[in-house]
Amino acid sequence: MEETASFEKPRGYTKWIPVIIAALMLFLEASTYRCSGIFYVMIMDEFNVTRGPASWPISILGAMNDIGGILAGPLCYLISVKSVLLIGSCANVIGMVGASFAPTLAWMSFTLGFVHGMGGGFIRTMLQVFLSTNYRKRIGMAHGLMFAGAASSSFVFPSVLLTLRKAFSTRGSMLILGAILLHLIPLCMLIKHQNRDDCSKQAPTNSNDGSIQTTEELTKSETPSRPCFRIAKDAGKILCTPTFYVIVISWLIVVYTIELFFMTIVDFAMDRGLSAENVVTLLAGYAVTDLCGRILLPVATDNQYVRTSTLMAVNYFFLGSSVLALPEVWSYATLLFTGALAALFMGCGLAMHGVLMAKYIGMDRLPLSYGIAGLLSGPMVFLKPVVIGYYRDNIGSYNNLYRLLGGLLLCLCAPWIATTLWECRQDRKRKLQPHLYSSCKTQELPEKLAIPSPDVTGDC
Repeated sequence: MEETASFEKPRGYTKWIPVIIAALMLFLEASTYRCSGIFYVMIMDEFNVTRGPASWPISILGAMNDIGGILAGPLCYLISVKSVLLIGSCANVIGMVGASFAPTLAWMSFTLGFVHGMGGGFIRTMLQVFLSTNYRKRIGMAHGLMFAGAASSSFVFPSVLLTLRKAFSTRGSMLILGAILLHLIPLCMLIKHQNRDDCSKQAPTNSNDGSIQTTEELTKSETPSRPCFRIAKDAGKILCTPTFYVIVISWLIVVYTIELFFMTIVDFAMDRGLSAENVVTLLAGYAVTDLCGRILLPVATDNQYVRTSTLMAVNYFFLGSSVLALPEVWSYATLLFTGALAALFMGCGLAMHGVLMAKYIGMDRLPLSYGIAGLLSGPMVFLKPVVIGYYRDNIGSYNNLYRLLGGLLLCLCAPWIATTLWECRQDRKRKLQPHLYSSCKTQELPEKLAIPSPDVTGDC
């Protein structure tokens, strides 16, 4: 009999305890990311540099968060998910503490950007793998609740960071924040995860909803092999899946939008005449709708109210429209409403990334798929400082940047609409084939050879 993870045995609310632990870890890990706009301004003041150079530490931080799976994914073939999480937690703490002593902008980019960001990337990637392989029936809700922890950081850490900066300066506030992040290590110790072999045995059962299946032959009596051969074999199967490229492109554009939005919205709002205190309330307001988007919208796919691909097409349409509207708003109220609407669909797009990977790629290949996705998108995520410097320092505003991002998001509707149509066509074929098979058995064959219709099971 197959073994299941120990935390799947409890009934009722206790089965969600691991999700709460994951949400708490992401709550702490996302503190820097959610305060990226404040860090951006702090770095400009501390090192007396322009916006372009000041964005490098934050941009590298975001890039390492995005492409952390490049190393974390292959590491899962050698050590456990819990061990990778522990490595990421330690790196996250060391990077923040080291940043408080950085003498130059280059050292700040290395400690805060590379080390701290890589640790965060390990944590984000492995927590998604952890939930995807252990919560299959409620995978959307599990991811939404976990990412709700990240959204909740906006209620706490921006105000905390501003208070610490006034009391202890920029470097002192970063050192104290590093001490707070030490709580990641004991939380990581509480994680219990299935081993990889158990996950691969259960991988074919992850979906019965008529969606595109790419992992039917995933675990048919595979013989043990060396990790390098196993990685190469899984990588080949992932790269031959067309939907994987749609997911990667969608994820890259959404991540670009989220990170550039939260990195520039403080500066953008101040250009509109808002004070720093008003900007903090804006971030808190955005966190409310972001939280709703991460929790409520993915549940619609869990309960099969809507197809996953249909939800993504609708989500990108409204997200693109909201971002396109940002350059046209000037007052506090309109900026709060438009940004909150955009944050709602940003939250859904981010929470659904792990769900899409699990559905279209397969449970057993999840760690490696995150690594390949990071490798393919890596060169693009390092261009954010160039983009920010060009639009703010050269052009003078972020208006055209938001228009560009909004247009790209609207373009994402097309591949997901095509995916929805393809899935509908496949569903019609599956429903029609048993009917034709039954008709063929009962009408076209001689009466003595006809197979009674009750014996026809529905699979041809």
